[in-house]
Amino acid sequence: MDGHAWLCPSYIDQSGASTIIFFIDACREGVKLGFKDTYLAGWSRGERRQATRRSFVVVFACEPGQVSQYVGDDEGFSLFSKALAEVLDPQHPAASLEDVLKATQERLSGLVAEH
Repeated sequence: MDGHAWLCPSYIDQSGASTIIFFIDACREGVKLGFKDTYLAGWSRGERRQATRRSFVVVFACEPGQVSQYVGDDEGFSLFSKALAEVLDPQHPAASLEDVLKATQERLSGLVAEH
């Protein structure tokens, strides 16, 4: 990977999807890092045109300042990932992004209470 490939890996860039959803299962309690210069490169006209034709949605496991919960035994698992996987099962009735998010939150709340 070059220094910028993580921003938009080629398989995403080449996708014809009009909406791309990123599910981020990570703690967001924050860290303090040293300052580092950032390299910014301008997009080409084609890259700008392609970006305006698609939507990106980012769904986080928790709010800023919170931790993503997990079960830490030998067969541990992330509560968010488990809830999301159950809702994304083809047998689950959730059909829209709104349905998926609502059902995932409901299942996550149940898992938190259970564990």
